[in-house]
Amino acid sequence: MWLDADDVVTDTDVQKMTKLKEKLETDKADAVFCPYVAATDGDGKPIFTYYRERVLKRKTCPKWEGFIHECIAAKGKIIYDDFTVYHLKSEEKSEAQKDRNLLIFIKNIAKGAKLTPRDNFYYGRELYYNGMYDEALAVLERGLDRKELSTANAVESCKIISYCLSQKGDGHSALNALFKSFSFGEPRSSVLCRIGEIFKENKEYKTAIFWYKAALLSADHAKDGDFELPETREIIPLIELCYCYYKIGDIKAALYYHGRAKEVSPAHPSVIYNDKFFKNNGL
Repeated sequence: MWLDADDVVTDTDVQKMTKLKEKLETDKADAVFCPYVAATDGDGKPIFTYYRERVLKRKTCPKWEGFIHECIAAKGKIIYDDFTVYHLKSEEKSEAQKDRNLLIFIKNIAKGAKLTPRDNFYYGRELYYNGMYDEALAVLERGLDRKELSTANAVESCKIISYCLSQKGDGHSALNALFKSFSFGEPRSSVLCRIGEIFKENKEYKTAIFWYKAALLSADHAKDGDFELPETREIIPLIELCYCYYKIGDIKAALYYHGRAKEVSPAHPSVIYNDKFFKNNGL
């Protein structure tokens, strides 16, 4: 079993870990994937959780891979458990640290290192984070052409390619990049919300409504290692549906989705704002 120095296991999860240990006495699994809470809100509520390889049998010869965000490619029989690890909130990176990961790639590439499909994805993402949009597009599009990425990384590549194209002012191609993600698997909620956002920005509210409703119906792909926020399947599309329905004059539908958003997250700033807005207008 592995933990990073800034990972935390609560008392409750220590008990779950003990039960997991007992379970593995009879269930001869080679690897156990468990929830990893990578980010929480101000109240400590998880807002970004995905499954990671956490316990691995030594006889499978587990090996860390990757230049950054290292992982272990699990082999053999894999099971899932609800024993959870929490990642401590990191301080904001200083300006000197923002290009740290990018410099790691540049250094290794200069030495002649060969990037795996996963490394190539993270390299492209770091280029995007550092505002190098043309370079990021070249790297990420090359990765998609190789068709060796995991579904999660392929979908995320399409999203980042879309962001890069938007930054370059090519909205049409940015939208097509999001549509391309559908060829790699079931549509993800974050992609559907982003498509809805683009149509909303273009004041095509009825089309935006279609995509936001699709986001509400999308499945949770946390076990697939997706870079998905639960809010893209609930509070975000609910708030946006309220807005879009109001803009087309369907007040009844707008109030319906506001009510649902209020049930999900009554303290959300947009929910509070909308609540005051409707009350002030006698709705």
